[in-house]
Amino acid sequence: MAFRQSPYDYVPYPSHPQPQVHPDRMASLGRLFGLDGADVSQCRVLEIGCGDGAHLVPLAAAFPESQFFGIDTAATAVERAQKYARDCALTNVEFRCGGVGDSTVESGCFDYILCHGVFSWVPSTVREALLDFCRRSLAPTGFAFVSYNALPGWSLHQPTRDVLLWHIRDIVDPAERLEEARAFATFLSGAICHRQPDGMALRTEFKLTVDKEPRVLWHDELGPDHQAFYFHEFMAMASRHQLAFVADADLGEHLLKTMPETVASTLTAAAADRQEREQYIDFLVPRRFRQTVLTHAGRPILPEADTERLSQGWFSSGWANMECSGPIFEPGVGQFKLANGPTLESDFLPGKIALHLLTQSAPDRVPFTDLIKRTEELLTSSGQAHLNTPGLRSQLLRFLLDIAAARLVTWHTLAPPFTLLPGERPCAFAPARVRAATGDLLPNADQRETRIAERWTRQLLIGCDGLRTRQEILEDLRENVRRSGDEHDAAWRQIEGDLDGALRGLASQALFVS
Repeated sequence: MAFRQSPYDYVPYPSHPQPQVHPDRMASLGRLFGLDGADVSQCRVLEIGCGDGAHLVPLAAAFPESQFFGIDTAATAVERAQKYARDCALTNVEFRCGGVGDSTVESGCFDYILCHGVFSWVPSTVREALLDFCRRSLAPTGFAFVSYNALPGWSLHQPTRDVLLWHIRDIVDPAERLEEARAFATFLSGAICHRQPDGMALRTEFKLTVDKEPRVLWHDELGPDHQAFYFHEFMAMASRHQLAFVADADLGEHLLKTMPETVASTLTAAAADRQEREQYIDFLVPRRFRQTVLTHAGRPILPEADTERLSQGWFSSGWANMECSGPIFEPGVGQFKLANGPTLESDFLPGKIALHLLTQSAPDRVPFTDLIKRTEELLTSSGQAHLNTPGLRSQLLRFLLDIAAARLVTWHTLAPPFTLLPGERPCAFAPARVRAATGDLLPNADQRETRIAERWTRQLLIGCDGLRTRQEILEDLRENVRRSGDEHDAAWRQIEGDLDGALRGLASQALFVS
């Protein structure tokens, strides 16, 4: 019985850049726990399972003095990655077809290794080879990022994979498998009896499956291999290969802040160390996905986060708009909310002011030394100078770490690789220029994505090659508009009337480089 309604055009869906899978994130986490890594602007990075280069190409474009290497067993994906790099005129990134067993690299030559969406989806022999490869290939001060589906959370979703694979067991064509799986998941998300808690839970899991992007569904639920792990199981494997736990990329241990105090204290008392605490937290969440940062065993990792080390870096609120409401510069509970994201309510006045400053500066990064200075100045000007106590520095750092764990801000080890001032000869981020020619979802220099839906705004971005003046770009765009017969297009008229404003709007999305 077939549940699909129409043919599905199966294509190799591109992956997306992920800010969690960034050497700067790994370096920041290492610094937080007492470890110094290589300067991200001058390092060597390897991605295992690089796909079509969606992670690595933007990184290579953002850090031209670093070297990037990608390997993948899918030849067609590697070909697309190579073309992407050529189209961006990059010479500091190389892609090869093969697995970790096929790769011959110099021992200890990579400062950062990225392995996202691979570990749970390969056979056990490959997993062991992958961890051994990380051990051999990591520089003495290197970090490795490995993501995987986690237990006990994934066990709630496992039936969706089992059911869908059984349903499409006799379908061979990839396009038909994907479309039929989506159609059957849609059917089950509304048809499963929901009068009992188990039925309602299963309906919810199938609804989550339906809402996934096709490329993610193909990878997660329909892939030939899959294994989820408890955190302690993964760390036992990593330890056998002399790799040690640094942190999770989303600082999962700070989920304790969201739990009732009695729960958090009981869990902390039960755990002998950080690793045990992480496992207990996974039981309570329950976590279904992990992004673990590893390093060589034997390095002096701090038993707890040292927030003082964050004072050496920069903070940002990203490029997404954040809504602020309630009292910000006076006592009381203020609210901050990211579009389609988390909400923070806080009555910590210095923290509210600092977060407001970061929001006003977005997407720019603010050194902590400047941030605390400006916060102290605003406390004084608002009549709250008595809060400028010797302990303010540590309190503010702890507040920023907590909201970073909630993904409201990010901290960095280096200044931004983008500019908010396009200049007379504006230079757009090369991967964004390339992607703008074929779609409206563009990678920016902050390893995120932004959507530029309007055609002529994308054409403006494409024209910013760093060689032509603003006037030359505008004249070329005007001629293209004339040939297209779009002289009365509203977006074009706005660009023509306020070119500087249009360029600043693009720059505010981290789409220009110096």
